Parts: sequence; C-alpha cells; structure tokens
Amino acid sequence: MGKKIIVLIIILLILGGGFFYWWRWQADVRVLNKGLPGGVRVAKSFGGQYKVNNKKDGYVVKVPESLQKIQEVEYKELGGDQLAILENEIGIEGENGLLAISYIKPKEAYVSLGSFVEDWSKVYMPTGKQNKEKIGNFDIIQVRGEERYGDLKFYFLETDSKVYKVSLLSEEFVKEIILKSEW
Repeated sequence: MGKKIIVLIIILLILGGGFFYWWRWQADVRVLNKGLPGGVRVAKSFGGQYKVNNKKDGYVVKVPESLQKIQEVEYKELGGDQLAILENEIGIEGENGLLAISYIKPKEAYVSLGSFVEDWSKVYMPTGKQNKEKIGNFDIIQVRGEERYGDLKFYFLETDSKVYKVSLLSEEFVKEIILKSEW
C-alpha cells in the first residue's frame, strides 16, 4: 500500500512538472494573443514553430523559422475602400522581419484575380510592376513596390473566391509561407 502511494505521488509530481514546464513554454504565446480578437490565435509547437490560426478570415499561416521569435502580432479591420467591402490584416513582427497578410473581400465579382490586382495597382501603386508566377497550386501575381515603399512586394492569390495579399520585405519567405499555409 505504501509503495502505491509513493508511485502515485511520483506520477503526480511528473504530471505537475510537465504542466508547469508547458505553461512557462507558452508564456510568449499568451502575451501575443492578448490583443487579438476571437477567432485569431497564435500557437507554438513543442519544436518552437509558430502558427497563426485565423478562423475569422479563413486561413492558417505557419510562420517561417527565419521570422521566429515573434515580438508582436496585430490584427486590424481596415474596413472598405473603393475596391473592397472589407480588408482585414494581420501584421507579424519577428526578430528578422515583418509579415502582413490581408484578407480582401472585393466589392464586385471580379472576372479574375488579374483584373482585381490591376485595379488595386491603379489605386495604390500606379507605377508598380506586376509579375505572374505559379507557386504550388496557386497562380500568384506579384506587385513590386515603388521607391517610396522600399523593396516591399505584394503577392496576391485567390482561393474559393477569397483574395489574399501577402506582403513582406524579404522575397525568400513568400514561397514557404504560401506553400506551407492553409488557405
């Protein structure tokens, strides 16, 4: 009977220690999630990989390891403009750069992603250069920024009549983000 109690106490100590370790491991995630609305959450795996789960706008983004050590995550409801009924944006600031992902609901039913991006470029980047490419199963339209935007690039993709805009300062992470995320 005494051995059973000792084994039970050891098991409870191991479980309690594991919970305490997990709780400390997730401290940064709790801080990142503080200002986010319901349906938008940051998660971190035991391997240290961050993931942003945005049920509100319908996507899950795996943050590239090179952007790890996330310092801030911000969600903005930008409202509408002449092109969109609404635009919601998540901004992720990591140790090695910035990432912004927008969900855009166009005002009109556009014939194609190309026609939407053409109109967007006329409004926001009249002298920006467009380039079409294929990343995985997605047809992507890249708009390279003007001088006033530095080297910022915008990548537009469409899935199930939803338009997403991914923008960041480094081109090398875009393919990883688009391929490893759930749109």
